[in-house]
Amino acid sequence: MNSSKKESSNKKESEFIERKSSIAINQDVVQMILKELSSFEKNHGFLNAHITSVLLAKKMNTNAKYLTKVIKHYRQKNFSWYINDLRIAYITKELKTNTKLQKYTIKALALEAGFNSTEIFSKAFYKKNGIYPSYFVKRIQAENID
Repeated sequence: MNSSKKESSNKKESEFIERKSSIAINQDVVQMILKELSSFEKNHGFLNAHITSVLLAKKMNTNAKYLTKVIKHYRQKNFSWYINDLRIAYITKELKTNTKLQKYTIKALALEAGFNSTEIFSKAFYKKNGIYPSYFVKRIQAENID
């Protein structure tokens, strides 16, 4: 490959990477969405079992396409995994400190964390923590006995 073809190829590649890393949304809008997401996370809005990207976007005065693009770019997850990860992180932390929660059934824990399905809750919990919630609770209870 001659020098000019190589330079042209490198230029096209860097332009592609630049375009791919940009999410083509006005930076002010991106910053507003990120600020709203931080507030949403801090206020545990993800515990609402009926939250959708459309509902959340409406609360943020933006549209679902922008919201999901920002989450995908800045949180490196699609909307469902973003919400599920927040829920699992929350319930995991709560289980470690709240002995009352440790007595809940898996179904009750799932509802507490904002899940409508025990199965989806258990799978998401396992994916994030490498252990099913029932075993996690037993382990915590055993540690508290010692």
